[in-house]
Amino acid sequence: MTHSSTDWIVRPAERSDAAAMAALFNERLEARGRNPRHSEESLQQWFDQPTHPTLKTDFVVHDSEGTLLGWAGITEAPPPYLKLLFSVAPTQTLTSCNELWDVLLRQLDACARAIARDAPAEETSILRTFCLLEDEPLKTALVRNGFDLARVQNKMRIDLSEPPPQPQWPEGIRVAAFDFDRDLGAVVAAYQEAFRDHWGIVELPHADEVAKWREEHAWEADEYDPTLWYPAMDGDEIAGFTRWWAAIDHDFTQAYLYNFFVRKPWRGRGLGTAILSHAVTDLYQRGYKSAELHVDSDSLTGATRVYERVGFRVAEQQYIVQKEIARDLG
Repeated sequence: MTHSSTDWIVRPAERSDAAAMAALFNERLEARGRNPRHSEESLQQWFDQPTHPTLKTDFVVHDSEGTLLGWAGITEAPPPYLKLLFSVAPTQTLTSCNELWDVLLRQLDACARAIARDAPAEETSILRTFCLLEDEPLKTALVRNGFDLARVQNKMRIDLSEPPPQPQWPEGIRVAAFDFDRDLGAVVAAYQEAFRDHWGIVELPHADEVAKWREEHAWEADEYDPTLWYPAMDGDEIAGFTRWWAAIDHDFTQAYLYNFFVRKPWRGRGLGTAILSHAVTDLYQRGYKSAELHVDSDSLTGATRVYERVGFRVAEQQYIVQKEIARDLG
């Protein structure tokens, strides 16, 4: 492996890189004590998605011998291109190499500026990622490259070895079965309304948000279980909702809370606690061992307190790291 940047090659990631990328991603997961979950086949499927060229801009750095040194990519860039999410992954042997971090982050910046050309002229695009509080190499590299540690996000976990608290429903509220094709549009509309007062949210047109949810489930098909979506109904109105992934890192004894909201007219009545209690009780009865979620530590809706009442506890913290992108008009 060549450590001299004079021998490094930076180029767009290709389908033929799938095996090396899978090894790199799994290496980094294992370094964090997590299960490997990537394979050459799964990443080839990722490259084969029809939306890959437009929604994902990713590239690799390798040496003159073809050894992969790092990968970085903008993994989510929906129109109107105001919130761009990215990941960056140097090989574990080079996590202390400032030059590699800088090459990866400069290339990401260039990709983001090109994407931001299509953002509304009066708006500012944000490039954002996440960094564990204890990940000093990543944190140092991000700050050195102009990123701000904007927010702290909590990962919370509940152990389901014992029965969780039973839900206490507000009067008139019931949980309905979720039908993906029938209910998706209404759920997305309720989600968009509920999240308008949350930090960092960029609202997409309704049709684009619906398409995004559909794409997520096409990509995560093996972890998608519509019976783990719980709409709380007040008559014909969606009052609240939780959406769960059926596995974490392909471990189907752990569930992940992907979305949770209570609409404003129903807040302050214990509905959030009831929805979560119902969901984790169902997970327990299905044999799940634990469940996890992420939440803004400064949530204006008091979500952290709701999670704590149900039994979730903080297991890990990470920074939300971001910077404004200067539009590239070239």
